[in-house]
Amino acid sequence: MSFKRRTACVVALLGLGAAAYAAGRRFSPDLVSHVVEEMLVQKAAPGTDPAQVRRRLRESTGAITDPELRLQGLLALSQRLEKVQTLAPAELERLLPPARAEGGRK
Repeated sequence: MSFKRRTACVVALLGLGAAAYAAGRRFSPDLVSHVVEEMLVQKAAPGTDPAQVRRRLRESTGAITDPELRLQGLLALSQRLEKVQTLAPAELERLLPPARAEGGRK
């Protein structure tokens, strides 16, 4: 294999690696959010409305404007959910507090 061909292969592999890294950085928060959402729905008490659980999660995480902080909060919630088989309604309330009104704190 010639030097030009090897160089082209290395450049192509580096390009693919860079594209995979960029896609992972771009879509990882969305993927984590989806996984945590589904985990909450699965572990909610029987009879709990899945649409309400999804809405509450979006409300509680939607108040966080910094994407990095939102991702850290979702990862912390995921670690808590790993240790629980089912969530009682009181536990769900504790994990997903109602969204606070804006302007209360500066």
